[in-house]
Amino acid sequence: MDPDALTKRIDALAFPARQRFLAGTSRSPAGTPALTTLLERLNAQPGVTRSWVLLTEALTLAVAALRRRADLLPPLRRIAELADRPVLAWQAANRLVRWLADRDRTRPDLLTAAQALTDTPAGAELAVAIMARAGGDTGWPRPCRALPTTLRAHPDPDVRDRALRTTIVPE
Repeated sequence: MDPDALTKRIDALAFPARQRFLAGTSRSPAGTPALTTLLERLNAQPGVTRSWVLLTEALTLAVAALRRRADLLPPLRRIAELADRPVLAWQAANRLVRWLADRDRTRPDLLTAAQALTDTPAGAELAVAIMARAGGDTGWPRPCRALPTTLRAHPDPDVRDRALRTTIVPE
């Protein structure tokens, strides 16, 4: 089905029908091109994207659609853009921690991606989440320790909180 036509149909749905649609998409394979296109189109609709319920679902799918071996920075930047509210940023970071749980957390590009994400509060939360998972698996080398330590002084209180909760050296 054409993603434009599907987006128009979703926009015309009543709220309960929209909920049923979202329940169905959360069980769909997230990496499929049609679903990814649909997500992008849904997120481009002003009336749709501002619904925190839809954004939560979109962020869940966006994290699930991350590729194991691809460059993570572009999709993580997009996730940070979508997570423009504190609760959404926190949820996206938590989902990213779970996504990283069964991935190779020793990839050198994780530190690079985390360092590049710190320009927004949501990106900084994702950066701390990456380092919280990857740092321990790499023995917390100096560059990995530096990022959460620096973000403990971030102007956003939620970023500071997540960074402060990151245990770098167990006592």
